Amino acid sequence: MSTENSFQFYGNDAYAGCTSDIPRVEVDWKALNTHVVEAVDCTTPQTVVGVISQIIDLGLQTQEDAKFVNKDDEATMAKNIAEGRCYYEEGDEVDQRNQPTGNKVTYKRWSQKPIQQVAITVDFPDILVDKGQFFGESKPLPYRLVMGGQFWDKGNREMILQRPVSLKLMKNHKDQWSLSDKNTVHKMAVAADLIEAGGAFTPNRLGELLGKAFLFEVQAYINAGGYLNERIIFKGKLMRGTQVPEYPLTPKIIGFNAENDLEEVGMLRKEVINSMQRALNWDESNIKKQLEQVKQRELPSKETGVDTPTGVETAKSTTVPVKKEAVATPPKPAVSVANDFDDFGDIPF
Repeated sequence: MSTENSFQFYGNDAYAGCTSDIPRVEVDWKALNTHVVEAVDCTTPQTVVGVISQIIDLGLQTQEDAKFVNKDDEATMAKNIAEGRCYYEEGDEVDQRNQPTGNKVTYKRWSQKPIQQVAITVDFPDILVDKGQFFGESKPLPYRLVMGGQFWDKGNREMILQRPVSLKLMKNHKDQWSLSDKNTVHKMAVAADLIEAGGAFTPNRLGELLGKAFLFEVQAYINAGGYLNERIIFKGKLMRGTQVPEYPLTPKIIGFNAENDLEEVGMLRKEVINSMQRALNWDESNIKKQLEQVKQRELPSKETGVDTPTGVETAKSTTVPVKKEAVATPPKPAVSVANDFDDFGDIPF
C-alpha cells in the first residue's frame, strides 16, 4: 500500500479548539437540489454499486456519555453510584427507529474518552451530477454521499456529521486488538475479503478499503416541505457477476496531519468541515492550515459547494430549509438504527 493511502492512527495528544470559515458563494440551491434528484433518479430506495472514494480523518472527538436502558437492580445501582462508575437518569423510551414510544425509562450512563473518528465518502460511477454548473463551472462528477448521515445542530446553528465512524479498538474473540465487528469499516473489510468474518481489522489498514466497490441502498428526493433528502445504507458485498462501473477518480485519504491536495480539501462538504473543527486536536492540525489556504485562494468547492445550504437531510438526519434567505428552525432529527452505523461494541461493566 502506498504511503499516500496510509491512514495515521494516533493517540490522545494535544487537545485544542478553534473555528474557521470558508468563503461563501451565492448558489441557487433549489435548482441544484432539483438537479441532484433528477440526476440520481432514486426517489425510492434502490441498490446501487458504489466505490469508497475518500476516508477523511475527523481528528480526536469528544464522545457523548454512553446511554443504555438500565437493567441493574437497586443494589447494583447504589454500588455503581457510590463508586462513581456511572450515573442513572430518567428519559423518554425510544423504539428501534429511535422514535419516542410515549413511555419513560431509566438510562444507565457513563463518560467516554475522546476517540479518533473518520468519515467515509462513497462515489457512484453510474450516476453523474453536475453541481459545478451552479458554482460557475460545469463539471460532471460521480454522485458522492457521506456515510453516517448529518444533522442540524440547533444550538450552534450548523450542520455536522451525525454518526462518524469511531476508531475504537477492542479485543475480539481471538484476543486480538481490532475494530468491533459491528463497525461499518469492519463489515466492509469482510465484504471486500480483506479479512475473514470475526477477523482483526485495525485502523492502520483503512486505506485498503479505498477503491473497493460494494452495494449500497441510495435514495434522493425532495420531500413535501421542499427539502432535499439523501440516504445511504451499506448493504454488503457485490453479488456474483455484478459489473463494477469504470471509476475515473483516484480514491484518497484526507489526513488530519497529512499534506493533502488542496483541491481535495476544497471539495470537503460543510458538515465534514464543521465536524473537523470540533476535534480536540484541531488547532495544531495540518488540515486547519490547509483549509485556511483554501480560503485565501478563494477556492470554493465545485463538486459539493463547501458552503452547503443551511441543510439537507440524509439517512438518520434532520430536515432543514434549503433557501438561505428564510431559515426556519429545523425539527428534532429522527435517528434510526441501521447497519451502516457503529454500535457501542462493549460495555465496561
